[in-house]
Amino acid sequence: MQQLICLHDILPRVEPELNYGSLNTSISLTVNENGHEISDPSPESYLSRILTVPLDITIEIFLLCLPRPYCRPCSRDAPLLLLQVCSYWRSVALATPLLWARLDMELHFRHPRRMKNVRSCMTEWITRASAALLALGLQEAGRSESTVLENQMGTIVSRYASRCESLRLRASITTLSELPKIGTLPTVRRLGLEYFQSDLPSHPVTISAFRDTPNLREVALGPFTSPAIIEIPWCQITTFAGGSMSSADYLFIFRSCPQLMSCTVIHLTRGGISGSETAGCTHSCLQSLNISNSAGRILTLVGFPSLTELSLTRLTDMTPHLLHELLSRCAASLVRLNYAPHRDNKLNIETLLSLDNLADLDIGGVRGILFHSFVHQLNRANASTFLPNLRRLRIESDSWDRCELEANLVDALTSRSGRDMVDVRGPRPLKSFRLLWNQECRVSFAALEAMRQLRKRNEKMEIHVGFPTVNLLDDRIKLY
Repeated sequence: MQQLICLHDILPRVEPELNYGSLNTSISLTVNENGHEISDPSPESYLSRILTVPLDITIEIFLLCLPRPYCRPCSRDAPLLLLQVCSYWRSVALATPLLWARLDMELHFRHPRRMKNVRSCMTEWITRASAALLALGLQEAGRSESTVLENQMGTIVSRYASRCESLRLRASITTLSELPKIGTLPTVRRLGLEYFQSDLPSHPVTISAFRDTPNLREVALGPFTSPAIIEIPWCQITTFAGGSMSSADYLFIFRSCPQLMSCTVIHLTRGGISGSETAGCTHSCLQSLNISNSAGRILTLVGFPSLTELSLTRLTDMTPHLLHELLSRCAASLVRLNYAPHRDNKLNIETLLSLDNLADLDIGGVRGILFHSFVHQLNRANASTFLPNLRRLRIESDSWDRCELEANLVDALTSRSGRDMVDVRGPRPLKSFRLLWNQECRVSFAALEAMRQLRKRNEKMEIHVGFPTVNLLDDRIKLY
């Protein structure tokens, strides 16, 4: 990267001597004091190497430099940064429509002059995208009392929505509800909507501009953005992600999206469910569910008989009984479980007894949550029936004041029950075992040395004990 950074300084001196139209520029060599040929470290040699990269690889590298999922016009980021290196890179970047197919813009409604610059930038940017499908993000940066100015978002959406594969809008609910009906949008597959909470109207409103999107499959909603007021073909949605949602919105998603296969909810609140809705429902297509910052009791309202991946983090009232009730509804299909409850809730091993197909288990927590009892309780389970297909186990803790208990966990893993889990000669060997913590932990030398010996006997299996970036079982780390 340091070689590339200096290109801007050396270009004026070497540019007249280079032929940017040829990709076969030779690399000059020099001979060192031992008589061996080495690459010439001169600036001209640096540029020669850049120009010998095949065009298709150069384009792929350019595409990997793009911010995801949207690009804001900034001279310090791709693709505008690529235009400043050399004339060859500039010509390649301008001739690659996919580099200009992602755009995120702020609409300053209170400043007509800035809005004029925004429209000019968008026109030039999208012109460079040529016929490529767009990923367009628009954000209302300032509200105005003038409906003429507010409707500019509607004008921009109407102009470019038919070319979008991905569309994300963040504005006032008034602006979103007044978007004009655009007609059929056959190219839109991903839609993101978020409205501000400071100006919710007293009367009911609906967002109906995207009612006719026959290929829409993925929807992402911002915090407190209710799916119930958005008119889209919910019956064809396969992927959903939401911010803070009420329990009523949570049930609305599963009742309205029969083809839903993946669902992520960042925060789930209790409110919004009437007495008649507490019976819940069953969703037979969902395969992946990721819930965090939620009340555990709400999750038991929906059954998922086809669920293969489940992630539950920072749940406030997930008692062993509720967890058992939730897992029992997907026990036959669940393959991967990530469980990190809130505060001092512990993992009860009995809740995992029915997960015969579970292959990947990730248990962890925050603020003192410890799972030191997991391996200790293995002695109470039948080794032949407890998690018979488990192949990957990851345990993580952020404990500070009770960090010595992780040492007890290491000791437990070197016991007979622990060895049977991680030893290739055991009845059910794992493929990967990771015990991680983010704070200082006092682990005995004998325990770590035993784990090192266990690791040497299991060279084909990943064993990581220590910090996320430091494996204390590495022979290069000295134990004192």
